[in-house]
Amino acid sequence: MAVSPTANSSVQKSKEMAYAELRAIDLPFTIIDVGWWYHGFIPQLASGRTDYTVVLPEFLRNLVPDDGNLPTHVVDCADIEKLIPRIIVDPRTINQKVMAPSATMSFNEMFAIAEELSKEKVMKKEGLQSMISGFDAQLQESPQNALAAIVKFCLEYYYSSFIEGDNSPDGVTRLGYLLAADLYPDFQPVSFQDFLLEVLKGDIRIPYSRR
Repeated sequence: MAVSPTANSSVQKSKEMAYAELRAIDLPFTIIDVGWWYHGFIPQLASGRTDYTVVLPEFLRNLVPDDGNLPTHVVDCADIEKLIPRIIVDPRTINQKVMAPSATMSFNEMFAIAEELSKEKVMKKEGLQSMISGFDAQLQESPQNALAAIVKFCLEYYYSSFIEGDNSPDGVTRLGYLLAADLYPDFQPVSFQDFLLEVLKGDIRIPYSRR
């Protein structure tokens, strides 16, 4: 996903150092971001119908940052492998950043689709900022706490995307990205609705698994 160079993100600082090295040695590059995977927005339902493919850790499941209305770029994993080859060989993307999502939606929009298709109520959780403060305090007390560090990295990405809006349409424009939708208007991405229908049928493969 898109993250501002000045964001409070430990991981992004390392990325920016790598990007600076590429520019310093004048090596042509293309930075490709695709947004959040659709899998990250599969809600956990009371019936358990989505449990087989919910990849988020417990503390992030059904968590809605802020009011849930900020749009963000999201992607179906199947679309990534179709778009990346086109972007890599495209001379228009040399020394550019490209955002290649499947859709742009908010938490509330995606959860509303989930409720409509499943006929179940999504039980939402809140408290992103208090979570960040809590894990930050744990790390100050115990800097070697690897689990707390990983959790904090995840929450920093959430804050960047859903509070500061770095991964939103306005944020991506501010950060200087080209949009794959503008470069390849013929491309037909998978919609979140179609993706979730497959989830409810039990037909979605879990990322990095054989299922």
